[in-house]
Amino acid sequence: MNPQTIKQYIKNKNLDVEFFEHRDIDALTTNGAVLATGAKPENILKVLLFIDNGGNKAIAVIQGSRKVDTKKIPGLKKPDLASPDQVKKFLNGQIGGLAPIALPDGIKKIIDKGILELDFVYGSGGSRYTSIKLNPKIILEQPNCMIMDIAKE
Repeated sequence: MNPQTIKQYIKNKNLDVEFFEHRDIDALTTNGAVLATGAKPENILKVLLFIDNGGNKAIAVIQGSRKVDTKKIPGLKKPDLASPDQVKKFLNGQIGGLAPIALPDGIKKIIDKGILELDFVYGSGGSRYTSIKLNPKIILEQPNCMIMDIAKE
């Protein structure tokens, strides 16, 4: 996953997604993404890969202002956040550079229900120095997506 693959995915699917670069601002964290986009933390998306001891995987997409309750992730027992090497291996991406679109078909994607209450969201554009702005419903057009409440209370 890199900016070129994200741009190509947007073009191939004819998606209404705005892509932009912010070369001087690293959007690794929610705070960095807020600086890069001018958005509120609740409109920033985090895309996180979780893996349990059995090798079961799930991608969680949640607002930057919230944290994932790993007990709510279905099919995973005591999952851990993936390491940078695991993110590279399974998603062909880097931490802070995972877009909420163009994710691998074979891994389940759990979209926190709070995201769908928003008119628009910002996610990575395939690197820490690119972002995309989109309607969150576009994320659901990918295979293996489920909507759940996965946020910590």
